[in-house]
Amino acid sequence: MREEIALERSFQCMRLIQQKGDISSRELADRLNISNGAAYYVLNALIEKGYVKVENFKNNAKKSGYFYLLTPAGVSEKSKLTAKFIRRKRAEYHALKAEIEALEREYLDNISSV
Repeated sequence: MREEIALERSFQCMRLIQQKGDISSRELADRLNISNGAAYYVLNALIEKGYVKVENFKNNAKKSGYFYLLTPAGVSEKSKLTAKFIRRKRAEYHALKAEIEALEREYLDNISSV
């Protein structure tokens, strides 16, 4: 379960970086609904694996802004994670659909027997 959570966080982080490279770790944390420390940890893990490249804004007034980019390896890994994510979400969808159908049958059986 822990590994799934870590993979999902990595995947979502890479999605956000690809969508908006100038995202801060605080904004990542907010968007992923995790602590700032957890976002920093996810970012560092992606950087260490070579999936994300980080650059400091030279002309940033704050001098603390960073720009994150997915590396070619990161784009490839994100693609693999996307496929895994889709498979998992489809399985969850089918399980939930079956549960809803069972509950509806149970509900209809209870109504008809009253």
